[in-house]
Amino acid sequence: FENIYLVNDNIALLLHHVRQQSNADSCLDKKYIVAISIGAAYLSICVASVLNNCIEVIRMWNQNIGGEDFDEHLFESYVHQRYARYSNEVKTLLLDRCADAKINLSLEDETEINLQNLPKKFDHNVLLTRKKFEQSCSKLISNIKKLVTESINHAKSFANEVT
Repeated sequence: FENIYLVNDNIALLLHHVRQQSNADSCLDKKYIVAISIGAAYLSICVASVLNNCIEVIRMWNQNIGGEDFDEHLFESYVHQRYARYSNEVKTLLLDRCADAKINLSLEDETEINLQNLPKKFDHNVLLTRKKFEQSCSKLISNIKKLVTESINHAKSFANEVT
């Protein structure tokens, strides 16, 4: 175990990609490879800066942005405003339904927040389009873009230091 190093999944993905590219190219020169992972509770961004076959991995993360933040935002924007009274158990189920809708929007242009078969009876499902989702979550998306830009700029500053 002396030569075994543990790295997180984003760094492993970046290193694998760099290795694959170095097998294909004779020289990796001025390349930036970005891996983004949005977990339930946090955002992780890794940037591999490759210059003259030297690799630096810059990792940034933000514990204030995660998939659950999008779920909570959908809940507050589209469900809570219509149905103010519910138990914590029902709220947990509704948050799960918001998460399902968010995932469905990865593949579809519209979906519904399914409000059927819950302990509390709701009138109807909530229609959600990708456009409405992006508009309502624009602040979260903007924060992610800002962090990605910061990560890439940091990687570029490394490239300027290498001669």
